[in-house]
Amino acid sequence: MTGHRLRWALRCVAALSSICFVASCEAKTWITIGPNDSLDSLARKYHVSIKDIAHANCITTNALLINGKKLLIPDPPKQVIKPAKLEVSGAILGNRIIVHMGPSEKYRLLTLVDFGTPLTVTNRKGAWFQVRLRNGSTGWVLGKYVTCGTPEHIAKALEFYPPQKPEQIVRHVRDDRHIKVAYHRTKRHVRVAERHSEHRRYAMAVSWRFLKHRPSDNGHTSSHRGIIGMALACRGVPYRWAGTSRSGFDCSGFTRYVFRKKGIDLPHNAAEQFEDGKRVKRSNIKPGDLVFFHTCGSGVSHVGIYIGHGKFVHASSGGGEVRVDTLRSGYYHNRLVGVRNVK
Repeated sequence: MTGHRLRWALRCVAALSSICFVASCEAKTWITIGPNDSLDSLARKYHVSIKDIAHANCITTNALLINGKKLLIPDPPKQVIKPAKLEVSGAILGNRIIVHMGPSEKYRLLTLVDFGTPLTVTNRKGAWFQVRLRNGSTGWVLGKYVTCGTPEHIAKALEFYPPQKPEQIVRHVRDDRHIKVAYHRTKRHVRVAERHSEHRRYAMAVSWRFLKHRPSDNGHTSSHRGIIGMALACRGVPYRWAGTSRSGFDCSGFTRYVFRKKGIDLPHNAAEQFEDGKRVKRSNIKPGDLVFFHTCGSGVSHVGIYIGHGKFVHASSGGGEVRVDTLRSGYYHNRLVGVRNVK
């Protein structure tokens, strides 16, 4: 009985050794683990899966990496690229849309793109479009997330996306001269009617009492105005992993850069920034507050700066640059973790 168990253990060790040897032979890139590296960040950086990195190094997928140690990065999987038969301009409908390496969800993620990202459709297979992004990379996106046509058609499609029922749409009413507000105090609610581009949108607002005492988005302090102005001036700066300057930002590097200009020193890590400052309820959010999201891994993984009217500015890895997105609906609305006021 003891001999049988010993032989079984030796076979397991031999099998594990052969697996690690094969994985080591396939992996062609050695890296030195940095202080901010994790399996998740390295997988996104080198376009491979966490499982492949773990398999190549004979570790678990939730292993903690040790700073200064060497790590094997396997080659990325082969990508499907067909000859270009089309040259049709288009844009992305939706936030955090996955660009795959082939025309199927079985293919791995190439990158993430956000609403309005420009692209060119070069081929098609079934419901999938082969697209060329602004940075020159080629991948595959489901056709339902792409609008194509003339610039005028694309602009119109983006303006009225997502298609919603009129009562579901809330628009910024405080500064719009075309807004007509009727107060129904008996029911303690406000119905807002907006005329824009020959169609009417309705929204059920909060009670009159809440609306009357709610702090206005326009009540910026000079400090808030300075932070927002500095943040918006960085729009268009490219996304760069671990970047902290105008040559390229990542999300926490962007917020650190903006607040440092105002004499506030923040750590270069979204989760650590989440621990700083005063907690703010979502209903009391003000321009200049930091907004935090859970986009990958566990806990807080993304951060931006609220600029008012339900929008925030951030360094978007999917969009490839510093850009403005909405908190009222879509990807970021569903992944908002919390708000912090930093002074």
